[in-house]
Amino acid sequence: MEPSTSSAAASNGQAINSASEVTASHLRNLSALLALPDADLEKVDVIELNLAVARELPEYRDLDVRRYQRTVDEWAARIKQEIGRHWYRFEQNPGEYKNNKAYFCALMMCTVVGQDYQVTYDLEDFSFEKPEDLFIHGVIDRRKGSCVSLPVLYVALGQRLGYPIRAVAVPGHTFCRWDDPVTGERMNIEAANLGGLTDHDDEYYRHWPYEVDPPWEREHHVLKSLTMREYAAVMVGCLGAYYQVKEDYPSAIRWDALAHWLDPANRSTFVSLCLSADSTSPRYFDADELAGRKNYWELTPHPSVKRTTRTPPKDASKTQRASPSQH
Repeated sequence: MEPSTSSAAASNGQAINSASEVTASHLRNLSALLALPDADLEKVDVIELNLAVARELPEYRDLDVRRYQRTVDEWAARIKQEIGRHWYRFEQNPGEYKNNKAYFCALMMCTVVGQDYQVTYDLEDFSFEKPEDLFIHGVIDRRKGSCVSLPVLYVALGQRLGYPIRAVAVPGHTFCRWDDPVTGERMNIEAANLGGLTDHDDEYYRHWPYEVDPPWEREHHVLKSLTMREYAAVMVGCLGAYYQVKEDYPSAIRWDALAHWLDPANRSTFVSLCLSADSTSPRYFDADELAGRKNYWELTPHPSVKRTTRTPPKDASKTQRASPSQH
């Protein structure tokens, strides 16, 4: 017997959607998507949005977005099948899964992605200069991704499975959260690990990868479950970072400004805009004020800023996987 679906979580994945159901019948560019009202943007397939940003790069204008949507459709269908096939495990031993249907479903989702499709976190070769590290097409083509691109995959799977999965940003990192507005159920899902499910609490991210001061959390969308427009700001900010690395600062300013316009409360996008403009002309900003913004993002050393070791979260005691013999 499979779990009931009493909320928007659709906790057994019964509300699986194909790309044609989540998106419009025609492929829209980034300008058209961002022009949508917030309520309509929330219904957009995150793959369409993510790759609309990627298609702003000349070398990716002809990306076959539908192919990536179909692939994730297939992955979601497989996850739904595996949840149904293994549901008896939850019924027989719910304590192993924290007596939580959502936890079991998220665990199975992460296990199928990691074991069946061999998707893993790229530990060695991430660069903002490589678009395949920034957008979901790189995850699907290479079966590895970063904390920038992997959350897009899990949000996309959530859309298709009916799971209330949102992206969450902290300085220097992005992860996912099961955040059900109907039941109030809330659980973090760390995408940047070596397979399986890691569900660090918010306190963990207040200290990793950077120390987060309380004002940042209150005022700048740190640790907030992002709306689709706020998540779009994070994606667009990746283009700003891409052009910063390439030292094309006029292009970086263009995309950083758009990211800041999309989510003015996101301090990180504003800091990136300041840095891009400063690289073009230091006269754009007061030197002391700009230095303060750099210290927030820790782009320059400062004795008042605490920094923890930036290694991917690999706490084995917090990571649960369905073993090959079980899965």
